[in-house]
Amino acid sequence: MTWVFFEPKNTKTDKHGGVKMWLWFSLAAGFFRTVKDIQFKDILSEANSVEALFCFYIFMAIFIAPVAFWHWKNKNKKGESVCVSPKTALLAVTASGLVNVAAYYIFMESLRASEFSTSTALRNLVPMFALFFGVKVLKEKIGPMLIFGTTLVVLGVVLVHSQEGFGFTEMIYSIATKPSLLAILSAAMFAGCATFDRWGTAKTFGGLDSVIYTATLFSFVAFGYAILNLILGSMNEAVSLIQMYWDKLLFVGLFGALGGFFTIKAFSVGEIIKVVPALRSQVLFSVIIGGLYFEESSLVLKIVGGAVLVLGIALIAMPPKKLKSQD
Repeated sequence: MTWVFFEPKNTKTDKHGGVKMWLWFSLAAGFFRTVKDIQFKDILSEANSVEALFCFYIFMAIFIAPVAFWHWKNKNKKGESVCVSPKTALLAVTASGLVNVAAYYIFMESLRASEFSTSTALRNLVPMFALFFGVKVLKEKIGPMLIFGTTLVVLGVVLVHSQEGFGFTEMIYSIATKPSLLAILSAAMFAGCATFDRWGTAKTFGGLDSVIYTATLFSFVAFGYAILNLILGSMNEAVSLIQMYWDKLLFVGLFGALGGFFTIKAFSVGEIIKVVPALRSQVLFSVIIGGLYFEESSLVLKIVGGAVLVLGIALIAMPPKKLKSQD
């Protein structure tokens, strides 16, 4: 069997199909990631973040790896390539994986120490950083509508984080606390991950197949947390965690794998300056599910913020107006 890995670097993303699909992939990712976070918060209440994240990525890799192998084998039977630039894809997976290990650890420490919807909302300040990386690193183009839509997304996240009655003193104090600062730091790091993921999967850059990229990334991050557990001497605790929560980890692994795949798929067909804000639909899901599941306070203001966020996503998703031809 001949394993096909290369293809000429002259294929561009289908902009028309991409515009239609990146939004749906992003919304699906937001939902699956929210459901995963709920169950994962329960596990984190009884475990160290490093141990829990190792188990999390192991179970996600277990779900996605067989699918990726079957997918790769099927493509090779048809003589279809899975990558434009192996070097670029390898660098992207490595960079995204390393930043992911640190970013997820920081976020989970924040998630453990604060309200579910608050920590998730601050983590979703990613668009603010993605806008910078998208323009400066990936050379993506922005317009007034996209900037306004991204501003609304960020405003929606801030409203979700606000206290009832717009108590700015309380809000500033809350943002200045360690859990919130950790969430904001993780947002910047996740924006970096998004940049690498876009770079490694878009055909105009690296073009590695989304399923294979996702499986490779999950496996790389799981290996990273395994090393971290060995260094910290907590590998036995991680194994015990799997024995105790294997049923919940199956659930978390499945929804995490789905959320991760749809996220990568969205990056492969859409620019991060559009995809990242659309992924913030997770905030709206966290407001609804967080309010019902955890019975958190300030739900009304959080719903208002969620509505503003949805408006921002809608503006970003709107196709640009065509200029009228002059006679």
